[in-house]
Amino acid sequence: MKKLWGGRFREKTSSIVEAFTESISFDIRLWRHDIEGSIAHAMMLGKQGIIFKNDSEKIVRGLKAIGKEIETGKFRFREDLEDIHMNIEAALTKKIGPAGKKLHSARSRNDQVALDLRLYLREEIGVILSAITRFQTSLVNIAEAILIILCPVTPICKGRSLYFFLTISSPMWKCLRGTRGGSGMRGRG
Repeated sequence: MKKLWGGRFREKTSSIVEAFTESISFDIRLWRHDIEGSIAHAMMLGKQGIIFKNDSEKIVRGLKAIGKEIETGKFRFREDLEDIHMNIEAALTKKIGPAGKKLHSARSRNDQVALDLRLYLREEIGVILSAITRFQTSLVNIAEAILIILCPVTPICKGRSLYFFLTISSPMWKCLRGTRGGSGMRGRG
C-alpha cells in the first residue's frame, strides 16, 4: 500500500525511516476503538446517504470480521503500514474491495485518531478508577486493623485513635478527589 505521505517520492522508503515512523508497536491497543468508531462512522455515512447503504453494510461486516481476526490472533499487523488505522484500512479494502476506501468519506485522519484516543482513555479511566477504589478500601481496612491492635477503646485512647485513623487513611481522601475528576472525564460525551 502506498504511503499517505509518499506522493512525491520515487524510491522505496528506507527501513530506518520506516522504523522511525511506525507506531503500530504501541497503538495496536487502539484496535477495538478504531473498529468501533469506524463502524459508527460507516453506519452514519449510509444513513445520511453519503455512501450507498450496501457499501455501508459491507464496511460494517468487513470491520467486524477484522475485529474477530484480531481477537483470535489471526490478523497480521504490518509495520510498513505504520499504524493501526492504516493496518485496518488496508485489511478492509483487501477484504471488501473499493467500498473499503469509502470509509474515510467525511472524516479526517485527525478526527479518527481523536475519537480512538477518546474511546481508549474513557475505558482506561474506568480501569484506573477501579484500582483507586480498591486502594482506598485497603487503606481503610489497614487503618482499622492497626487501630484495634494499637489502641484498645479506653477514654485516653479515643482521641489518639481517631487521630491515628485519620492520619493513616489520609491518602484515601486525596484519591477520592481524583476519582471525582476521573468520573467526570469519563462521563463527558
